[in-house]
Amino acid sequence: TAEESARELVALPPESGGARAVRLDYLYGEDDPAGDEFRIGGGLAVRLLDEEGGRVGTLGLFWRRDGDAITEEAVTRAEELASAVGPALENAFRFAEVRRLADTDTLTGLQSRRYFRERLARECVRAHRYGRGLALLLFDLRTVESPHSLADAGERIENVVRASDVACYLGEGVFAVILPESGRLDADRLYRRLQFSLGARVDSPSERLRLVVAAAELGPGDDPESLYRRAQQLLDSAREPAQASAR
Repeated sequence: TAEESARELVALPPESGGARAVRLDYLYGEDDPAGDEFRIGGGLAVRLLDEEGGRVGTLGLFWRRDGDAITEEAVTRAEELASAVGPALENAFRFAEVRRLADTDTLTGLQSRRYFRERLARECVRAHRYGRGLALLLFDLRTVESPHSLADAGERIENVVRASDVACYLGEGVFAVILPESGRLDADRLYRRLQFSLGARVDSPSERLRLVVAAAELGPGDDPESLYRRAQQLLDSAREPAQASAR
């Protein structure tokens, strides 16, 4: 079941040596009915190995009857299954890592522009489908120029956004935060947190930080492009007074 799958049902001991497999016997307390035929009674665990023989995981097989004997044939079949699954699992891990690197901006550690486009599209569809709110916050840190400063800014941004928010770096000093199930007020609160966190100098020592921010909320007729375009227009408008005051 889903509940059983969420538990950690099996773990090979670190000092299992050259053991081919590990047998698992489940012991239950007095409160558990002894005759419950649906509870897990035992299991068999074997290593999952990649093509070079390195361990990439554990394959666990379980049964719901007590007292089943583990035969040599059962262990052999489990090892054959593991030998087929192991390399495929390693390939999946490698693909996931490549995808993660492609989705991560190397300067800031935040999500990349490509990921931002894909995620904003998904969140817009979800918000429209379930009648939920969605806000987009764009802000400009043009004074941040060095990779060290960008990494510092990315870390500070990551520390103030909610777990459900998606912080991205779009390039040229422009950052974006997607706020699922949120409105304009939530975006304004995040702006104040960002202002407090980033105000402690992520810019060069000789120049004060100018934080230019714009927020847009998903409307009934919005799609990802229209939402982003409206936020970008608001950001462009907000830049003009900031640039004038800088001069």
